[in-house]
Amino acid sequence: MDYKAIAEDAVKILLDYETKIKDWKHYKTKNGVTMSYRVSNEMDGYIYKSEYVLDAPVEKVVDLTVDNDKHLKWDTGVSKLETIETLDEHTAIVRSLTPSFLLGLISPREFIDILGLREFPERNTTFIFFVGVEHPKCPELDGIVRGKNYPSGTFLSPVVGNENKTQALDFVQFDVNLSPKKLADQVSSTGIFDYIRDLKRGLQTLK
Repeated sequence: MDYKAIAEDAVKILLDYETKIKDWKHYKTKNGVTMSYRVSNEMDGYIYKSEYVLDAPVEKVVDLTVDNDKHLKWDTGVSKLETIETLDEHTAIVRSLTPSFLLGLISPREFIDILGLREFPERNTTFIFFVGVEHPKCPELDGIVRGKNYPSGTFLSPVVGNENKTQALDFVQFDVNLSPKKLADQVSSTGIFDYIRDLKRGLQTLK
């Protein structure tokens, strides 16, 4: 499997979502997060766009997001996170495990992803992206449902006039392998709001 080619394809797809695709529908504004959605071009479901400001510089946001140990300290939606293979200085394959939800009605999920970091200095933007893959070191496990992330990521830029704050733009699409579809959509959107809430808290409490 050509992981680097998959990574570059994911970056291109997300840049297109950011710059070329305009038909987004407003979903909800909550706690400073404005979420929109549209039908995904990559999966049978929705892709969600979220816009919000983080009270921390871009460097800190990146550090708390891509460092596995630090990430686990604030993200309540992840119970385990490990690097399976390092592809280059800015790209790796990671395995994550989510806890059960809704008092155990939704069992834990496992995801295998390429996680990458790209810089766009011409626009003063840092981009964190992830996309689901298979890996020989990660066969599916009994009792754990395998989910899949489709091309997703976050564009991070300093707020104009205040580099201690970060403007974030997320694009997230994933299949939690859950039915009915309406419940899967609800879990997806709720999970994104919860992730951003946790990230904001982590930026305030972690050094």
